[in-house]
Amino acid sequence: MAEGTTTDMSGGLYRRIYAGFLTGKRINSVSVGAEAWFWRLHAIADDFGNLPGDPRIARAFGAPLRDHDWSVEAIVSMTAELEQQGLLTSYAVNGETFRHIDGFETRQPANKSGRRIQRYPKPFSGNPGESG
Repeated sequence: MAEGTTTDMSGGLYRRIYAGFLTGKRINSVSVGAEAWFWRLHAIADDFGNLPGDPRIARAFGAPLRDHDWSVEAIVSMTAELEQQGLLTSYAVNGETFRHIDGFETRQPANKSGRRIQRYPKPFSGNPGESG
């Protein structure tokens, strides 16, 4: 890239990664593979931190070129690690499973217009696993 040239990020999804994660107890309690999976999930989540819960769909979106590295079973295992540490929460809407990244909205500001784009249903604020 030539000096003084900037990259236009307005057409793509931009997510901040905070240095606090380097010393976070929860993220450092999971395997390196699960941590890599977490950051891929972070990249594909909607602006509310929600994403598909089906491991086949999540893998297709989050690791499209890693079919030989990450089987569906590996995705299920890494996702379980993240849930056990409280980094992800599962919930269901109309019988379909989704996941939510804990604290996502707090760490990720809305876009320049102040709007957030919702692609997946929000979790219900009542009992875990239920939706409204």
